[in-house]
Amino acid sequence: MVEITLRNVLGYLFGLPAILGGLVFALVSPVSGLLLILAGVLALPVVRRQFDVRAGLSFSSWAVVGLVLLLSVASLSVLALTVGDGGQQSLGESKTASGLSVVVTDYEIHENVDLNNNDPIDPNADALLVKLRVEHVGENERVFPHQVANEIQADYNDEPLASALTYRNITVDNTTYHGYHQSYRGQDADGAYQGTTVSGWVAFEVPPNAEPSDMTVTVYWGPDRNQKGVWQLSSQ
Repeated sequence: MVEITLRNVLGYLFGLPAILGGLVFALVSPVSGLLLILAGVLALPVVRRQFDVRAGLSFSSWAVVGLVLLLSVASLSVLALTVGDGGQQSLGESKTASGLSVVVTDYEIHENVDLNNNDPIDPNADALLVKLRVEHVGENERVFPHQVANEIQADYNDEPLASALTYRNITVDNTTYHGYHQSYRGQDADGAYQGTTVSGWVAFEVPPNAEPSDMTVTVYWGPDRNQKGVWQLSSQ
């Protein structure tokens, strides 16, 4: 039988809510949920007593407090990382929310790119070309993300890259890249319905020899830009 002491009462007051909280956290991050559940279980006096009786393991009060705090902080840190990156996507992985399915499907880096009278690329920079595909999968009218509204962004080493607006197709070494803006205008994507798809390339300026693994592309959409997808580029 477990004694009714302040230590035991506090153990139950923390342990039981922590276990329930861990189950909720697990819906967002399984690792975060598991860590918090472990903290809650360890805080329960009946569990510690079983460790003592069955395994001969006895924990001092300070050891229990330390382990519980460590697991709790680790749980919250993992949860914060999961929520903070918005569920960061890999190249080719789509994110669907607010009636739109958004995916960055490809990217290329080129030197001396002529954007065919679009915003010129700085002569001291390379061009990062990113292919974006947005599909309306909901029911109501939706406004698609657009570079002009600063809803399509790229970062290198957590610093924003300059955007080069591509109102026309881009030609590189006799290869034509269909611009996202052209597809946007062709589909009247400033107010479109189910079945509409906008697909094309957008351009950014990057430093020469920049590593793609240090680049991310962020797209905002939805009412008040309340939805966000972040795509991590990788070395090809």
